[in-house]
Amino acid sequence: MPKYAYKAMNKEGKEAFGIVESENQALAINDIRQVRELPALVASLTTATESWNAANRAAIDRGELSARQSPDAEFIVKASGIESRFVMDKAGVLDPDRLRPRLPLRGEDELGLQAEMALPAIAEALAGSDGLSTLSQGEEEGGRVSLRWILCHLVEEYARHLGHLDLLREAIDGRTGY
Repeated sequence: MPKYAYKAMNKEGKEAFGIVESENQALAINDIRQVRELPALVASLTTATESWNAANRAAIDRGELSARQSPDAEFIVKASGIESRFVMDKAGVLDPDRLRPRLPLRGEDELGLQAEMALPAIAEALAGSDGLSTLSQGEEEGGRVSLRWILCHLVEEYARHLGHLDLLREAIDGRTGY
């Protein structure tokens, strides 16, 4: 079920934000300024946060745990790129009790799924070139770059995104690693 984010003015004249279950609930709020449906991932993360807080309510009330904050919709949309990226197992990612894809386990000696997808693309790029020193047709940062630079840049970007995802995951549910 979709959730809705709203922006309103509070009694002090400052902007207030919140998340509700229906558009009608949001529209009933005094001094409403903006209402929008949350992307499915944000709604799932919000549901997971609310479930965790409900399951741990007694410990939160005793001060043993801190309540988790609902995710910031704009940050999640920007950081995840969910509006423009492919998801391998959408159902698993959007399941508030799981929040990750359901992928078959692979042996230690097997390639990871993303590596398996990348190798044919790399082979195709190399087959259509004169090697790693082949220069790009387009320009990057004021000049042409080599296929070697492109592949190294992809590895660097991949590592950076994995770090961001690890931080997001830890912030959401406290888990680290896999």
